[in-house]
Amino acid sequence: MVFPVLLALLFRKFGKPYKLNPFFVFSLITLCWLICDIPIIFIVPNGWEIFKDIIFIRYGSFLLTGYTLSFFIRQSIKENEWKEQLQYYAERDPLTGLYNLRTFMTYVRNHFSPAKQNYIVMADIDHFKHINDIYGHLNGDAILKQLANVFKNVAAQMTGVHILIGRYGGEEFIFFIEMEKNKDIQSVVAAFQDKVRITPFYLEDTNEKINLTLSFGVCPIENINGLTDSTGKADKCLYRSKNNGRNQISYA
Repeated sequence: MVFPVLLALLFRKFGKPYKLNPFFVFSLITLCWLICDIPIIFIVPNGWEIFKDIIFIRYGSFLLTGYTLSFFIRQSIKENEWKEQLQYYAERDPLTGLYNLRTFMTYVRNHFSPAKQNYIVMADIDHFKHINDIYGHLNGDAILKQLANVFKNVAAQMTGVHILIGRYGGEEFIFFIEMEKNKDIQSVVAAFQDKVRITPFYLEDTNEKINLTLSFGVCPIENINGLTDSTGKADKCLYRSKNNGRNQISYA
């Protein structure tokens, strides 16, 4: 009985059993049965006679048990996949795939470390209403999705900095930036600003290229109880950037 168990564990480790087709499952169960029962012929006295007497009962029980277990395992895997999808959609903005504001704030509160520098950064696309008015909201949505991907790529390339990005609403985005004391927040925010400035964005229907700029507002988080206050200050700094001509960064 040890041999088929080891065989199944090998498939579990090196294969993907939940993607196996029914014929392969049938072949695997048959192989396990043969490994388990063939030794009866050689080890047990009158092994062949015993083997002939039990072959259909044993083989049938292997198939029934194997397919029954396979069914419940597949159902369990599907349920887990559905739960993961539901959790993803509950936590994410459906357009950009970034965290929604509720999940973003919950994450910041749960992962805040007073031993590090912590900042809230607000970002807004300059003249985004003009883009929607000229090119339509579908193209505006396409621009938002492309911008979210740019944010993710920039964040992934940062070293020694932890960055969480969420969609605040409309064309506004919110960042939680956590870094060591010797890091410079200005260079981190400027990296996002510069990358967006040099990146071409494409309209969905005509593939026409347009350019974007962003305005930013930055505020440190001194205490996690002041998260809401820091967010409000970052938002005020953002509007200071916009009122002073856009495409700039303002700090609280």
